[in-house]
Amino acid sequence: MDTDNTCTNSVNTCDTNNFCPANGSSKEKCKPCIANMLQGKGCTCVTGTTVVNCTQCQDGSCITCIPGAYLQNSRCNFCMQDCGNCTAVDFCIKCNEGFVFNTVSKTCVKQVVQSCSTNQDCQKVGTGFCDPSKHVCVACAAGCDLCSSATFCNKCKEADFMTTIEGKCTNKCNTNVSGKFCNNGTQTDCAEGLTSACYCSGFVNCASCTSDKTSCETCLPGVIMNSAKQCNICADGYDKIGEMCWANFNSSQNKIGGGAIAGIVIAVLVVVGVVGGGLAFYFIKKAKK
Repeated sequence: MDTDNTCTNSVNTCDTNNFCPANGSSKEKCKPCIANMLQGKGCTCVTGTTVVNCTQCQDGSCITCIPGAYLQNSRCNFCMQDCGNCTAVDFCIKCNEGFVFNTVSKTCVKQVVQSCSTNQDCQKVGTGFCDPSKHVCVACAAGCDLCSSATFCNKCKEADFMTTIEGKCTNKCNTNVSGKFCNNGTQTDCAEGLTSACYCSGFVNCASCTSDKTSCETCLPGVIMNSAKQCNICADGYDKIGEMCWANFNSSQNKIGGGAIAGIVIAVLVVVGVVGGGLAFYFIKKAKK
């Protein structure tokens, strides 16, 4: 190794936690590793050895890669095409600008305007949720695989995350315990203020368990119990996604329909007409006196 910590493009003699900025055969001074490393360059984790596309080393191994690459066995491998952030070659967290993650094909596809009337129209083609004001599909937020709105996630991408009843991604619990719910990775006694379903011996959509904790006593909001004491019927305004019932933000239950608006307008016109007619009668009668 050169004692002056220099290098050429073909020969790396940099000290650890440095990278070689040289592009030709001339020697250049090695520099400390940086976060915005150029593609093709890399940090020296072991003296004399470059880990291409690595931006940070620790204890002789790469721990951080450039955007668009993921870490595997201390090496930086590229994400799938058009993906800017991933944890594996087939697991994209965020696509490049102008692209969206298609949950059906599991790839980043060019963003196009997809018309829709319900969330299901978008979910069928894997393009997020239906914007009720514009009637076009909009991509889910980063880290969300399936969503009902820009802020409500139905299914998180990361395997060690779970979705709360409020549509947030939080830490998943390692095990399930009857009579408890998972509160951001911690088992908590079922009570008011649940953030996820109460676990009752494998039954789904429970808000509370029976005294022996073998079945549901009550169901989560938007879920109706059937005759077999199972919480598996979605109430009006809710859609079934997997085994869960989620609020449908496109549903007529959650917005004023055209008929209702028309009724309101007619009612207002009737009131105006009555008031106007009464005033006219009053002034005519007064004028005759």
